[in-house]
Amino acid sequence: MQAAEARPLENEREQQQAIRNATERYMELWNAHAIGEHSQLLTEDADLVNVVGMHVRGRQDIQKHHEQLHRTIFSNSASRILDLSIAAVDDATVLAHMRWEMKGAAKLPGWNVPEPRTGVMSLLWVKRNGQWRVRSLHNTDAIPVPELPNS
Repeated sequence: MQAAEARPLENEREQQQAIRNATERYMELWNAHAIGEHSQLLTEDADLVNVVGMHVRGRQDIQKHHEQLHRTIFSNSASRILDLSIAAVDDATVLAHMRWEMKGAAKLPGWNVPEPRTGVMSLLWVKRNGQWRVRSLHNTDAIPVPELPNS
């Protein structure tokens, strides 16, 4: 079996800027609590794995899930992008890793996340009908880890 021949991506710089713009729009709509419009950035068959390991399938169910969060614990929250790395898979598929910070989320009993809350989200962007949409999201909280014992 031969390895696939490496080839330069078409318009790689433009592709990276498009993903950067789309990710910034994703966060802008999230902060505006405009979840209906935010959800339009997802493909119909999108998948979400949230910070507690819940797997939500499909744009409509992800939208319902996010609407509930924004009516409750995220109603006064604001998030920002700390860092964004973008790696093209091919001309129509891009993997982005976004380090984020959130302030103002309501506290839940028994869930002691730091303030500000930080994490990493992986977003798989796909180009469909000329538009970049998120096909898969995996979100993870960054939590303080105790020092490991010496071996």
